[in-house]
Amino acid sequence: MASSAVAGGSAESLLESFFLVLVYGFVMFRGSKLANEGRQALLKIFTPGITSAMFLSLASSLPTAIVILVSGLRGSKSSAQDQIFIGMGSLAGSTIMLLTLLWGSCIIAHIKNGYAVKTDSEVSHTARIMIISALPFIIVQLLLVLRRNIQVRLLILISMIVSMALFISYGLYQIFSPWIQGRRLAFVHHNDVISLGIPGVHGLDRLLSDSGEPNVEALHKLFKALDSDSDGLLSAAELRALILGVQFEEIDLGIDEPLRKHLKDKIVDENSKMDKDEFISFMSKWLEDSRHSLLNLKRLGDGVIAAIKFKHLLLVSQTFLFYRLLLSPLIQSRDEVVIPIKNPISRATVAALKLLWGALIVAASAYPLVDVVDNFSAESSIPSFSVSFVVTPLACYSWIWSALLLAGKKKTRMLSLTFSEIYEAVTVNNTFCFAVFLAIVYARDLTWKFSSEALVTLVVTILVGLIAGFKTDFPLWTSISAYVLYPLSLALAYLLSYVLGFS
Repeated sequence: MASSAVAGGSAESLLESFFLVLVYGFVMFRGSKLANEGRQALLKIFTPGITSAMFLSLASSLPTAIVILVSGLRGSKSSAQDQIFIGMGSLAGSTIMLLTLLWGSCIIAHIKNGYAVKTDSEVSHTARIMIISALPFIIVQLLLVLRRNIQVRLLILISMIVSMALFISYGLYQIFSPWIQGRRLAFVHHNDVISLGIPGVHGLDRLLSDSGEPNVEALHKLFKALDSDSDGLLSAAELRALILGVQFEEIDLGIDEPLRKHLKDKIVDENSKMDKDEFISFMSKWLEDSRHSLLNLKRLGDGVIAAIKFKHLLLVSQTFLFYRLLLSPLIQSRDEVVIPIKNPISRATVAALKLLWGALIVAASAYPLVDVVDNFSAESSIPSFSVSFVVTPLACYSWIWSALLLAGKKKTRMLSLTFSEIYEAVTVNNTFCFAVFLAIVYARDLTWKFSSEALVTLVVTILVGLIAGFKTDFPLWTSISAYVLYPLSLALAYLLSYVLGFS
């Protein structure tokens, strides 16, 4: 670990450095958020393939990679030797924050009965892939027993090649098994729903009166909630968000084909608009059609169905009908919803420019951020690795807040998609970002002093990966254990480096 910590400065200078860390960290957060919005927009435009698998996966960890580059490429070799610890802190801190604080918080946000949460089997598969991605961290531990510089450099080069090979292999795997890309796309769609505040199935009861009739007042409120720009019209994007917000249970109901065609045209044509009267009329007709279809189910012995039972069945059926009405012609698989988009080239250009502009903001803020982190470290006598371990991950991963909101929706599907996103981000960190770090160490012939940081990252990745890779049920205690792992990891890295000399 870097010995950049020197005698502490004045309290005023320390506060000034801390304030600047917050300022530049916030600027980086805004740039990261903009880049992530561009990445997610591109995900919705490109079908699963090499662009989505390789480039857009890389873009998710681009801010971390930029911090690593800035911390290791500037200045003299001796300066880079110290500041590269900021890059290592960003890398290790990002991985460990995702697998401890965010992972544990998602369980707590999702937990329903106070005891445990459940995920699907696919998320366990992504966790096992994450374990494989930790291989380069195992290889670099061999550097502890090597003494000759040529041997050290050779092993660093081998580790870098293995890291990049694993990243490329992960991208190729997604091309031939596109279900991972499908889950990534589903995560993006559900985040769109959350950003618009669309009600799910449990909120749809407000659309019905106690007798099962359409509630016009509630429909007016729903229109207002959907109309995010308050222009009195619903755009195609706002209508799609409503559909994706609905959860359903499958009941075999007939579908009104003219109704399907009318609304399908509305969500595909990006220039289409639906005013309030048209929306109220459509929703009322949809609810009425669902109601009449359900009357055929009134076969419960005495031929009578209780009002509350009828309302429940209507809620279930309407969500299913509404979902199928729009998306059944467009669904490719359970995880992959492909909605045709008009003018994809122009929209992709705008999204790519947003991604590029966000990356430029991250790069521009990374330069002063690395400097102020280094200054704060020197003035506070706190190792630069520890400062960047805590600060930069919060700035680099703007999507963690939406991940928490998604996990809090109390749906197994939502939590599973969130965990998949976490494991994918860690996989990219462990492969691409670590390859960037190793490339800088090799190219600038820096002294290897990062074994403790690499070991801590390896341990957390393996521990969480083994738990998540072979379990689908997570009791509350697992989230508490994850929380404990975060400060324990930082303390262990300090102990190994400064007390035991494990570097």
